[in-house]
Amino acid sequence: MAWEQVELEELQLGRHRTDWDTLSQRYYQGHPFTDSRFVNGLLRHFGRGTERLFVHRRDDGTVDGMVLLEPRRFGVWRQFMPAQLQAGLLLIPNSTTVRQLFEALPTTGFTIEFLQQDPKYQSLDGLDCAPDVRIQPHCTTMEVRLDGTFSDYWSARSRNLTKNIRRIQRRVQTQCTSAVVKEIRDRNEMAAAVQRYGLLESAGWKHAAGTALAPNNAQGRFYTEIMQQFAETGQATAFEFWIDRVLAASRLLVSGAGIQIILKTSYDEQLSQFAPGRLLLQDLLERSFAAKAPETIEFYTNATQDQLAWATHQRPISHVTYFRYGVLASAHDLYRRLRAGRKRLTSSHFSTTD
Repeated sequence: MAWEQVELEELQLGRHRTDWDTLSQRYYQGHPFTDSRFVNGLLRHFGRGTERLFVHRRDDGTVDGMVLLEPRRFGVWRQFMPAQLQAGLLLIPNSTTVRQLFEALPTTGFTIEFLQQDPKYQSLDGLDCAPDVRIQPHCTTMEVRLDGTFSDYWSARSRNLTKNIRRIQRRVQTQCTSAVVKEIRDRNEMAAAVQRYGLLESAGWKHAAGTALAPNNAQGRFYTEIMQQFAETGQATAFEFWIDRVLAASRLLVSGAGIQIILKTSYDEQLSQFAPGRLLLQDLLERSFAAKAPETIEFYTNATQDQLAWATHQRPISHVTYFRYGVLASAHDLYRRLRAGRKRLTSSHFSTTD
């Protein structure tokens, strides 16, 4: 059994797409982030041409592993992880297969970084005691499992959350003429929904930060393409909250493998007194509980305490780094300790001279 490096075809999975989707179904039941439509979209809009596809074959030629890597700097390779991919999932049978990747890399490939690994899905196990592996915490994500009824779920939320939502709902009822939630699922309507979302996000703080989705940028083209393609198979929904005929909040979601993932969320900051993002989330969850499909709403976010108040479950997301040799991992540990020590000394120096 061995890994081999194969060429991508014009930044696409190309002829390897069928094998990729077969593994996606085998390991993750078609999780949206391992769906070839999602991966091809990421490659097409955010690939830099340095990405490499590695394929693992059994002795009989059967493909049982695939991974996209790109060189980060000398000696370091990294899983292809543009910002639009909120969690990294590996199409591999086990962690032993990962170690074999070094045999397919150049001899100068000493390190492989797998970013934002989700313990709910990843096939990396037994890492805590591995001498050649290091784990770095990244964030805490959250989910809402659609068990029972919405009433059961809502009664289990904190008193502070439910009280605040009631207060905001009364404000909307007394100060607004209309408040309507719309669900867009039709492929032919999806491009317009993504464009409305982009205009909403571009009017907020993300525009100043340079990270907003806009109709004419790569993010806008990517999300339009993904939402349209997933809508063709009934796996995409845009939820919109309109207050007095003004789009107040929007969320873009894709589904698969029994989950629905919130890809993007935005709201009109000029209507913040009505907390439209929160009201839309409550309505979205109530509709999801009533539909009983999917089984879980995944947020894939760096959850704050306010956000965790909505969650039924939470879990850590971590970066996982493999080293070709255990001694390199030990050297990496020493480097990090020395760097941390220098930072403490520098901080102490400035604090005593202020």
